[in-house]
Order: sequence, then structure tokens, then C-alpha cells
Amino acid sequence: MTTIKVLIADRDHSTIKMMYKVLTELGHEVFTADTSIRAQEVFRDIDIDIIIKEVNLSIIGGYKLIHQFQKTSSKNIFSILTGL
Repeated sequence: MTTIKVLIADRDHSTIKMMYKVLTELGHEVFTADTSIRAQEVFRDIDIDIIIKEVNLSIIGGYKLIHQFQKTSSKNIFSILTGL
């Protein structure tokens, strides 16, 4: 099985912890960020396959950050989280 590199970007640490646990148990390599700046750093330094992103992440809004990621790489899959 191929290891998938997942970036979880969310302000809520309990959400990050729960997703991290589930995804690592499934055998994926998981990276986390609680700010958009940290998400950018991880994305820049690691070849991420899937990004699970909160829409209202601090400093740079979710959609704007995803747009920046898409300019760099078109291979990523995005999942958007919202607390509506």
C-alpha cells in the first residue's frame, strides 16, 4: 500500500488530534498545522498528497490559501472543513 501524505490544517486542536489518530491508524503519513502560515511551510517543505483544511484558518483565509497551493501544484486533493 502506498503511503499518502496528508496535511491537516485546523485551528481546533481536538479536531487535529482526532483526524491525526484516524489517518495514522490507516497507515497515512500525517502533518498538522494550526495556522495558515504553518500550513504554507509544511506544503512548501513536504510533497503533500491530500490537504484537509479549515475554511476560517487564521491569517490567510482558507480559499485564498488553497488558491495559493493550486498555483504551486495541481496534483493535490482538497477537503474543506467548516463549522457552519
